[in-house]
Amino acid sequence: MATVEFRSVSLTYGGDEPVEALRDITFEVGDNEFVSIIGPSGSGKSTLLRLIADLLPSTSGRILINGASCSRARQGREIGFVFQEPALLPWRSSEKNVRLPLEIMKRSGEGGRQKVAELLRLVGLEDFGSKRPDQLSGGMRQRVSIARALTYDPDLLLMDEPFGALDQITRDEMNNELLRIWGERRSTVIFVTHSISEAIYLSDRVVVLSPRPGRIVDTVLVPLERPRDPSMKHMQLFYETELHVLQALEGRTAGGVAS
Repeated sequence: MATVEFRSVSLTYGGDEPVEALRDITFEVGDNEFVSIIGPSGSGKSTLLRLIADLLPSTSGRILINGASCSRARQGREIGFVFQEPALLPWRSSEKNVRLPLEIMKRSGEGGRQKVAELLRLVGLEDFGSKRPDQLSGGMRQRVSIARALTYDPDLLLMDEPFGALDQITRDEMNNELLRIWGERRSTVIFVTHSISEAIYLSDRVVVLSPRPGRIVDTVLVPLERPRDPSMKHMQLFYETELHVLQALEGRTAGGVAS
């Protein structure tokens, strides 16, 4: 069963001048698959994630998670969400920020404390649990955000340009850390990015959207073996895949939608 299934999903924002954000989106994301979504600004990438997370209703079509509605998945704590900005509470330590979802669910007892310690180790912050956000680097704050999203073991992890605000060196480090964490947890991941290189390095497939209204231009299979390492970025196969995604963005693939 596909973990996430889009069936002819469209979204138009209402108002005096309605804006069609997405049109007829149909694709599937399989269990434990890592899929990136890429497209120009305004193509509806973040909107897609918010539809999956049940933060927005679609105008038409259906989205299923493990065969059920997004609302049911959200209520069942099946979805974790990592935003571009970590959105940590500045007065709480790393440990307490990670623990927050467990407190809301009233599961912050001894088992909860062990869970938080495990997650801080997972993201490499076991020595920074007592530090507040202003005492951490940008990459560390995003690690705390990832740990917080994993507190209730979601089947599906949504990531909305989580490394977009980081410098390139830190971003590359976080890409490798994310692959390590994903390799250990094996959640299904849907990852939004503006970076072609990042999308290819991380993903099993890359879904390319057209300019607004966002439509699927192409779905590009990434033919790189796992586990991944940075040396792969210099392979001919990597360059060829980058070119394929770039051509899709420019509307020049055989099955694409001209922009």
